[in-house]
Amino acid sequence: MCISIFGCKASNQAINITFLGLVIRRIHFSNVANVTLGSKGIFGEMWTIFKWWGLVTITKKEGWLKYVTVAPDNPEQFLSEVKKHLKEHRK
Repeated sequence: MCISIFGCKASNQAINITFLGLVIRRIHFSNVANVTLGSKGIFGEMWTIFKWWGLVTITKKEGWLKYVTVAPDNPEQFLSEVKKHLKEHRK
């Protein structure tokens, strides 16, 4: 059994980043400018430990650090979920 230290999930209103299952960071879709596969560099929040593949970068509209990088279990599925929620939220 493997316990994930950091996790991420798209809810109806926000992207939730968890630490040992507890939500520690929430990025509302109204503050999301773009979501892409890969990393945008080291100038941002990195919510991963020792994993440098399968990363997803969230570009924020506001805030000091514009990039938030997460490492979901299934990056393509996470990306499609977030883009679907973004499209619904921007209607």
